[in-house]
Amino acid sequence: AAADRYIHLYPQGPHTDYAYYMKGVINFDRSKHWFQKWHPVTTEQRDLAYMQQAFVDFNDLLSLFPHSIYAKDAYEHMLSVRNYLAQHELNVANFYFMRKAYVAAANRAGYIVKHYPGAPQTFAALKVMYKSYLELGAQDQANDTLRIIKLNYPREKI
Repeated sequence: AAADRYIHLYPQGPHTDYAYYMKGVINFDRSKHWFQKWHPVTTEQRDLAYMQQAFVDFNDLLSLFPHSIYAKDAYEHMLSVRNYLAQHELNVANFYFMRKAYVAAANRAGYIVKHYPGAPQTFAALKVMYKSYLELGAQDQANDTLRIIKLNYPREKI
């Protein structure tokens, strides 16, 4: 609330970049609870609202203050959040695939490819899409996905 108030009162103030940075850090840390240090919770069991808001906050900082001293750290936090959200989506896609909900699995995996480009989970998401399309008998989509996999990950096995 204090950061929002500062930003509202001093949109071009000398420390406005820090206020955006702190909003991101606070939301990033809010997504972690002290209880999870001793009892880890899997990503599909967690509320991701604070992580998503942290991403928005860091993105605002980078958009408005690209040369801020906090920009590099904000970017690194954004990558961490992106990878975390992509892993969550991949866990859900695998959950659907194991329960033979192939359309849902392909859609969740496709969401990763579309919305989290460059995430380490992209290859696994493409594999889920490929296998789901094969199970659905959607040969054209499976072939398209296989072509994407071979183009972007030539050394990986499916």
